[in-house]
Amino acid sequence: MTKTFLRDRSRQWTPDEIVEQAVRREPEFPPGTARAYNNTAFVLLGVLIRQVTGSGYAEQIQRRILRPLDLRRTRADDHDESLPEPHARGYLTVAGKPVDLTACSPSHAGAAGGMISTAADLNRFFAELMTGKTAPGCSRPQTPPTNWPFP
Repeated sequence: MTKTFLRDRSRQWTPDEIVEQAVRREPEFPPGTARAYNNTAFVLLGVLIRQVTGSGYAEQIQRRILRPLDLRRTRADDHDESLPEPHARGYLTVAGKPVDLTACSPSHAGAAGGMISTAADLNRFFAELMTGKTAPGCSRPQTPPTNWPFP
């Protein structure tokens, strides 16, 4: 995936293409014996959101979270590779040398990473999340123990 990504950083990936890349890989371990983070579940969640609501995750995030919380400097968009100024730069080490990946299509991550924000908006979001204002009537999210569900 890294070679493909480096070759064409502006390519627009579809969720189906991202999932296809993931299922081509051999599992790292037998099911139920270990766990590891990957973006595939979030990409599939984006597909599910579209199927259930008729619109993409970016529109749903905008409508349900960003607008109500007045997060004006946060963007849910997996197509725009430009970043508002000021912004940090992103690098990937390739063959021992840093390669600037700041300008690239966020579509390669789909619903797993097609958002950008400012520190101020993130602080506001987390303050609202911890007080229950992002989802009225829901209890505060709880983090499972670090060894859950595996010993």
